[in-house]
Amino acid sequence: MKPLRIIGVAVLLSMSSLFFFSASCESEPGYYISFKADGMTFTFNQGLTDITSEAFGNIVFSDTAIILFATPEQNKTSASAPNTYIIIQLFATGIGTYPPSGENFIPLAALLTVFYIKDGVSYSSNSFPGEVSLTIDTLEDVDGVIEGTFYAHVGDGILDIQITEGRFRVKRVPNESFTGFII
Repeated sequence: MKPLRIIGVAVLLSMSSLFFFSASCESEPGYYISFKADGMTFTFNQGLTDITSEAFGNIVFSDTAIILFATPEQNKTSASAPNTYIIIQLFATGIGTYPPSGENFIPLAALLTVFYIKDGVSYSSNSFPGEVSLTIDTLEDVDGVIEGTFYAHVGDGILDIQITEGRFRVKRVPNESFTGFII
């Protein structure tokens, strides 16, 4: 009877370990741009159906810039802008923190811009108060990921929005797939 009891306890312990392991493996959506805007948390994980249905990024302008894009809206195309979305445009293509400091510093507006379009109103880090910072931690080849963090204080000339705790993990699509919307 004792060997049967030992085997039963061992089976129960291994099953409970498997249960706890699978419960701890819950994850966020595969590709997203998430952030807090004025204290409210948002996760945009949709792309544009003619490019990819997931949040995405690509290298554009003859390998000189990275554009990241996400929207909460489904079934939108690059032919017309969704009502709400975020675009992060960085005129650099490497892992690192932007804006950099030191002798090679580029003026902020020429280097990095966050566009947050909320219900059709465009807020930009190029407007007052215009603070922005971005770190790219991972930059993989096409079909890989682009990951990092960001912060921005964007405005529309009248109102401003504080964007904090920004994180992104977007699918890298082929270069020149998306350069933005004509506004």
